[in-house]
Amino acid sequence: MTGAGGEVSRLHSINASLENLYTLDPHDIDDNTNDAERKRMRKYLDAVMEIALTKRQRQIVMMYHGEGKKTPEIAAELGISPRVVQRILRVSMKKLHQYKKIFLKAT
Repeated sequence: MTGAGGEVSRLHSINASLENLYTLDPHDIDDNTNDAERKRMRKYLDAVMEIALTKRQRQIVMMYHGEGKKTPEIAAELGISPRVVQRILRVSMKKLHQYKKIFLKAT
């Protein structure tokens, strides 16, 4: 059983993971980056996830980043190997990073 402190720590970790997924990479952020730009990036990536990722890719990305689950947990829950989960995450994140680059060029 996780204590209240452990649960708070877990939630902070999940929020940090989602923030990393939805925001600009640290080296892309400059003094002109603001909250409105970050919100646009989040909306953009939500749309990209819907059209560019398969249902399984979206599911695994959200389990990993949104729910804070580890690769073995995801694999067990979905009945696939941890190696397959890692490959799907890698391919999915590569796609999302490519779209982030397109977003940055367009802004």
